[in-house]
Amino acid sequence: MNTEKILLQFMALLRLPDTMPYEDKMKRLDEICDTMDLQKCLDVRIGNSLTGGLSGGEKKLANIATELLTNPELMYVDEPTTGLDSSHAYEMMKMLKSYTAKERKTVIVTIHQPSSQIFHMFDKILLLTSGKVAYFGERTRIISYFAGLDLHCVPHYNPADFILEVVASSPQVQEKVLNAYDEYKENTEEFLQMDELDGLFDDNTESVIDMNYSENGDRLEMAHRVDSKNQKYFKNKIPYRTKRLNSIKKWYKYMEYSDDKWPTSFWTQYKVLTQRNFLQAKSKILSKWAAIEVLTVAMMTGLVWYQLDRKEETLKDRKGVLFFTAIYWMITPMMAALTAFPEEREVLNKERAAGTYRLSVYYLAKMTSELPLTVTLPSIFLLIMYPMVGLNGVVGFLKTWCALMLNALAAESFGLFAGAYFLDQSQGITVCVTMSLFYLMMGGFYAENLPVWLLWGRYISPAFYTFRAFVTAEFINGSPVGCAEENSVFPECHYANTTKIDSETILQTMGANIPIYYDAFFLICYIVIFYLLGYLVLRFLRKPERLLQ
Repeated sequence: MNTEKILLQFMALLRLPDTMPYEDKMKRLDEICDTMDLQKCLDVRIGNSLTGGLSGGEKKLANIATELLTNPELMYVDEPTTGLDSSHAYEMMKMLKSYTAKERKTVIVTIHQPSSQIFHMFDKILLLTSGKVAYFGERTRIISYFAGLDLHCVPHYNPADFILEVVASSPQVQEKVLNAYDEYKENTEEFLQMDELDGLFDDNTESVIDMNYSENGDRLEMAHRVDSKNQKYFKNKIPYRTKRLNSIKKWYKYMEYSDDKWPTSFWTQYKVLTQRNFLQAKSKILSKWAAIEVLTVAMMTGLVWYQLDRKEETLKDRKGVLFFTAIYWMITPMMAALTAFPEEREVLNKERAAGTYRLSVYYLAKMTSELPLTVTLPSIFLLIMYPMVGLNGVVGFLKTWCALMLNALAAESFGLFAGAYFLDQSQGITVCVTMSLFYLMMGGFYAENLPVWLLWGRYISPAFYTFRAFVTAEFINGSPVGCAEENSVFPECHYANTTKIDSETILQTMGANIPIYYDAFFLICYIVIFYLLGYLVLRFLRKPERLLQ
C-alpha cells in the first residue's frame, strides 16, 4: 500500500546522504513529521481523485516535508493554500509558521488573497503589481505606510484585501504607489546597505559558506569569505552570524559538502527507486480489474478455440489463435505503459529538478522493477489458454512463452517512448493505435502477399516476428498434422497411403522455416532501441527546465 509514511521513507533514503545511518534518517523523518503534525495521516493511502486518500492539504504538507529533509536554510513555497478551504489553508500556514519558529528557518510564500488570520502570520510582505514591487518591508508597517500615501484601511477590515484592492485599482493609484516605493527605497538605510552589498561580490570574491560544526558545542557559524579589498567593510557592516541549532545539530555532521551532484550513490538510488517503483506499479499492473480482464479473455480464447484437432482443416484456426495472442499482448502492454507514464511525469520532473537522483538510475529502476509485473499477466493468460486450445506440448509452450514475453516488452517499450515524447496523452494514444494497426496489417496473418514496395513494413513489425515465432514453436518437432479428407492443399496428401503432413512441410508453406532465435533477436533489438529512445527523450527533450518555460 502506497501510504504517506512509505513515500516519506523513500524520500529520506534518497535525499539524505549515504554516510548518515538508517536510524538517524528515520529519526530525522520522525522529527519533521512531529513538526508538521503529520503523524495522524502517515498510514493513509496517498490516492488520487478517483480512489480517495490524503486530502489536498495533507498532500501539500507531505510535499513540503520531503523538502525539509535536507534542512534548507531558506525554502520557497508556491501558493500552498491554493485549492484549500479557509480552515485547511489556515492549518497549512500555521504548520509553516510553527516550523520557522522551531527550526529558525526562513520560508518565502507566494499567496493570493490570504485571510486576516494568515496575513498576521507573516513577518515581511513583498507586494507586487504588474511585475513591479509596490512594497517590501515589515508586515506591521504596511498599513501605516499606505496611510502615509493617503490610502487608509477601514477599521476591522482585512489588511490583505485592502492592499490588494489598492494595487488593483486605477492606473493613477498604481503609479502613485510605485513611485512612492521607489522614493521610500532610496531613503531607507536598509536598502542603501543592500545596494552597497551588490558591489561586494565581483569575480575576485570567494562566495562560499564556511560551515563549522562543533561536536562539543551547539553552534553553526556561517560567513562569506571575501577578498581583502572588501574584508573591512564586510566585518563592519555584516557581522558573522551564530545560530543555535535544534534537532539538526545531531545529524548535520553527516552532511558532506563536496562537488558531488547527488546526495546518494548510484547503487543506493537504484535500490530505493526499484523498491518504490515496484510498489507503485504493482497496484496498477496487477490491479483487480486487470486480473479479471486477463482471466476472462483467456477463458474466452480457450473456449472459442477449444481442443483443436491436429488436422489440416484446423490449421487456419491455429494460426488465428496464435495471431490473436500476439496482437492482444501487443496492444495491452503498449496502452498500459502509455497511459501510466503521464502520472509519473510530474513527480519525475519535480525530483529531477531537485537533484534527488540520476535520470539513468530512475529509468533503469523502472524497467527492472516493472519487468516481473509486466510478464505476470501474459504468463497467466498463456497458462490458461495453451492447454485449453491443445497446442504443441511443454517444449512448444516454453518457446511460445519466451516469444510472448519479448512481444509484451517490445510493446511496453514503444508505449513508454510515446508516453515520454507526447505531452498530450491524446496524441500518444493516436500514434499508438495507428502503429498497432499498421503492425497488425504487416503481421503476416491477414495479408500474406504484400506489394513489393510495402515489404519493408513487415520487417519492422514486432507482430510479424512474434507470430512467426509462435508458428515455429507450434509446429516444429510437433506431431504430424492429418491430411484433409478432400481438396488438400498439400501435394503429399495426394499420394497413396499418405495421411499425415510433417512439420517441416507446414512451416515451409507458412513461411516460418527460419530458426526461432532470428525472431527473438529482432524483438530484443526492438526493445533496446525504443527503451533507449525513451531515455534520450527524457534526457534531452523533456528536461524539467524546458517544461517550465
